[in-house]
Amino acid sequence: MEGLERYNGHFYNWYETLSGAPLSPKYISTVDSGNLAGHLIALKWGCTELLDAPLLTSALVDNIRDLAGLVSQVLRAMRADRIGPLHDAQNATLDALAGATETVAAELRAAPRTTPEWIKLAGTLVPLTADLEAQTRSLVGTRGWQEPSGGHPYSSVEELAHWAGSLAGASRALQAEINSLVPWAGMLDALPALLAGGHPGATPDIAALWSGLSKIPDAVPSLKETAQWCTARVSHIAR
Repeated sequence: MEGLERYNGHFYNWYETLSGAPLSPKYISTVDSGNLAGHLIALKWGCTELLDAPLLTSALVDNIRDLAGLVSQVLRAMRADRIGPLHDAQNATLDALAGATETVAAELRAAPRTTPEWIKLAGTLVPLTADLEAQTRSLVGTRGWQEPSGGHPYSSVEELAHWAGSLAGASRALQAEINSLVPWAGMLDALPALLAGGHPGATPDIAALWSGLSKIPDAVPSLKETAQWCTARVSHIAR
């Protein structure tokens, strides 16, 4: 923004996105300038607060928890629409899917409190939800799961597959988010083969250095704390 042309300190309302040149007719608005200033102040303080906020919070699992609830809701509706012995096989399938969904929901009841717990949660959710998605998608278009031709329709198996797919996608996104924010955490869980006993390169001094390096904070660190921790670890390696 510092490189954009202004008029008496005011930004113009429209700029060409590639060149940054003001678009004709050049137009300014003191009202819009005030709104911009207010938004930038809010953005500044929001970014400042993020420096001290934990990198991983319960908000990351709220969406996944809601999606698991939607899958359960569709399953209950489908179960209610299939009454009687003619639907025993379908209901057994729905019960199995409901059990798998409950397993996912159980993992989400309490948000993790440490970085290793977050890594473990994501590693657990991804295969569970991927399997649930595969099972629901396998029902789409198969005999006995089609929509009825008239009257009140069953809860759609396509809808079930949609929400199960969204659940699996959100779980993958959580894992990607964790890997993006703390990519180093998972690397510190186990001693590298190079440092393991019996390896020609393993020495007590190197093993001791690794022990100090691998001590990650118990609580989920903030962005500021992460930077401080990384700086300290670099100094540790340099010694």
